[in-house]
Parts: sequence; structure tokens; C-alpha cells
Amino acid sequence: MLGGYRARLAAQDVVANPTKHEELPEVEAQRKAEDDFVNDLVNLGKVQKSQIRRRLRVSDTFGKGQRELQIVLTTDFSVFVFLVKPWSGKYKPGADAKDWLSISETDEATSIKLIKSPLLEVEQQCKLLHSHLISTGAAVKSTAVEGFLIFSSSSIDLPEDVLELEHVLTGSKIKSFCRKLEKTWTQFLTDPLKPSFFTGALSYKQLSAANIGLSKGGSYDKIKLTGGRLIEGDFKACPMTSFDRSEIGRLEFIHNRTTWFGSAKALLGAQPTVTIRLYKRGQTPGWISSGSFSTNEIPFNVSAEFHAAGESAIAKIPVNEIEFINLA
Repeated sequence: MLGGYRARLAAQDVVANPTKHEELPEVEAQRKAEDDFVNDLVNLGKVQKSQIRRRLRVSDTFGKGQRELQIVLTTDFSVFVFLVKPWSGKYKPGADAKDWLSISETDEATSIKLIKSPLLEVEQQCKLLHSHLISTGAAVKSTAVEGFLIFSSSSIDLPEDVLELEHVLTGSKIKSFCRKLEKTWTQFLTDPLKPSFFTGALSYKQLSAANIGLSKGGSYDKIKLTGGRLIEGDFKACPMTSFDRSEIGRLEFIHNRTTWFGSAKALLGAQPTVTIRLYKRGQTPGWISSGSFSTNEIPFNVSAEFHAAGESAIAKIPVNEIEFINLA
């Protein structure tokens, strides 16, 4: 009996002190750079958030499954795809158009690393986006899909010929580009009256088809771990928890990490559990209306299955270390 109580106390200690998963610095920097650029599009360019799609997954016409497009923006004249790089340091194109050189210099030595050309990457993403739109019925010309390479850090060192490229944005060029997206009141009033054939703008039929096509692209599920790390990928399963993905948009994991309460339950013979609260799509937790669809109680020591983006294997993540899962 005493041995069982000690085992339950040990289990409660695990619940009260979960492993902390801190966000990877490079992931945090990438996410912040993308957030900052999207904020510039909205605040300086006055574009609607509904015009922007992030982390769009489309079929890879090059035979590699699915590829991710960082940021896609639809406007009256173009469909833009943006590739944001928060790089700092010295970079330059290599002899081969497929590669760039990352150059690190110190007093003792110079280190050169070969990386994939971001210019080539942006070009490929434009082709992928155009192919996706065509495959979904949007008759958009390839010239209407434009790609831009965004270097968000002020501490990046690039050759002059790269900085002069129209589709490479750094420093003040980023904000200048965003401001040019804002439409004047005159344009709002007169543009609908001008035939798209003469203005070069996308027709309403093309815009509608493009938006429908973009809505058919996928996106990633997101899992938040204790300690703050956010991982994107595909949620696979959680023990003793079944639901219809078309109805459920969020799984919230509720933990009782209070030591004294857990110890009291252990004394009464109870093992720690985790409560999963499921929320309908479009509804989020709140004080007035929780939007909760159902709840489920599971043991603390089971694991959910999650396939992180870019990884070959499916990870088993202890539910005791999960805060929530948002479903795409």
C-alpha cells in the first residue's frame, strides 16, 4: 500500500514539473520576421488580413510531395508570394545559379558554407503557386504571380548587384513596397469601372477563382509544448480521444499541476490525469462563452502522435507536456 502511494506521489511530481521545451532561437527569429512583415503589409499597405495566407501547403509539381509557401498575398493586379529570410552576416551568389555562399569571417580564418540560392527558391515557389492555381481552375497568367525575397535583418551584407534586384527587398525598400500597395479612394471608386483588359488588373472572375484555389491549399496543425515551443506539422492521434476534424479546431490540454491537491488525490488512491477540452472550429476559449464541444479525461502518461514538418518519423509527445493543439 505504501509502495503504491509513493508511486502515485512520484507520478504527481512528474505532472507538477513537466519538461520545459524552449523555442529554438532560429525558429523564433523566423517566426518574428514573418510576423513583422505581415504587420507591415496590413499597417502600411492597408491590405485586409483575408488577402493574406501563411504557411500554405501546395502539391509539389517536382515530385516531392507537398511544399510550403511562407506568405501569399492576393491583390487586384497580382498574386504575390513572399520568402522571408531573417539572415544576418555576409552572403553572395555562387558561381552556380543554384547556390549561394554564406561567408563568416574572423581574425583567424574565413569560413564559407554552400547554401541553396534563395532567388532560385523564390522562383520555384512562384511556379508552384501558379501550377496550384491552374490546377484548381484559376486562369491566371504566370506573369500575374510575382515572387519577392525579403531580407528582414539590417545586419545582412549583400553584393550591390543583388540589392539592386527589383524582387529583392531589404531595409527601407520593404516598407516602401508595402506603402505602394495601399489604394487611394479614387482607385476604390474608379477601378471597378475600368475593364481589366485595359488596366492589366485581374478580373473579378480571376480574383474569385484565385481565392478559391488558395483556399484549397492546406496548412499545418500547431502544437504548443510546455516551455513555449510551438511546432508545426500534422496531428495524427491521441489515445482515447476521437473526433471529426471537420468539426473540431482546437484541443486544449488541462493539467492539475498543484502539488498539494495532487498529493491529496494520491493519498486517496487516484492517479494523475489530463483533461482534454475540444473546441468547435471558429470558437476559442473565453470567459463568456467557452465554445467547448466536449471534454475527455485520459492518463497523464500516454503520448500523442505528431508528425513535425520536415521530419521523416512521427513523434510521440507525452500529453503531460502539451498545452494545446490547433488543427488546420
